[in-house]
Amino acid sequence: MDFKDIDIGELGRNIFAKILKSTATRGSNNDVMQECIYKNIKFKDDSFPPTKESLINDWNDQSDDIQEKVEPWAEFTWIRADEIEELNDDEGKLKIFAGDISPQDIQQGMLGDCYFLSVLSVLTENPMRIKKLFGMTERNDQGIWTVEFYKNGEHQEIVLDDYIPCSDGAPCFSKANGNELWVIILEKAWAKLHGSYERIEAGFAHEVMRDLTGAPSFDVDCDEEGLFDKVLAYDKKGYMMAASAGSAEAAADALEELGLVAQHSYGLLAAVEI
Repeated sequence: MDFKDIDIGELGRNIFAKILKSTATRGSNNDVMQECIYKNIKFKDDSFPPTKESLINDWNDQSDDIQEKVEPWAEFTWIRADEIEELNDDEGKLKIFAGDISPQDIQQGMLGDCYFLSVLSVLTENPMRIKKLFGMTERNDQGIWTVEFYKNGEHQEIVLDDYIPCSDGAPCFSKANGNELWVIILEKAWAKLHGSYERIEAGFAHEVMRDLTGAPSFDVDCDEEGLFDKVLAYDKKGYMMAASAGSAEAAADALEELGLVAQHSYGLLAAVEI
């Protein structure tokens, strides 16, 4: 090959793009943004692509939990957020936050991640706790979202594209009770951190608290002596708390009478003694 036939500028751009691509798995937000602006394209995350593998890692897994999802989830499609009507306001604009941040914002979808959503609900008691999870709080033309977690205490910046798994043109997993994006973004970041959406079904709220805040957390058995006195004390100190309803079949009816669902996680927003 004659070196005079090589476009040095194009070669440099390709090398630069490959370097950026290799570092854009969990982090490198500024690099990803600059590459997209330079190429005048929207970001597509190759490390968590809009494909079925990001929904379920192993579609051939014969376990009952996986097989019951294979048929319905195979129908899901990935759509960019700005193309989903219900996520855009009257002016056709996307917003990460719209109005107040409250527990009522959160709506669970077709994913069993109530343990994660219960933690989001208690984080909303102090809305800045939610906003601090975001590297950017305004949308951008490149379709890039950034979330900051502390997995096992280690800070990680999660860079995401704006593709959302949808069913019948609407988000199929968790979302806000309105046209704001923050619930969808946080759930997608949590899924990317663990490899797929299927992998974030079922978990422990106290571990999510640690991973979202970087603060230590612990769980308390419901049979522990003096439990309610401790809960009262924790509430006065401003601790974030969540609770899970019993999983025993015998307890299901009793829980239903109290307005609770068995095998479900709830955010504990307040504790009072009357």
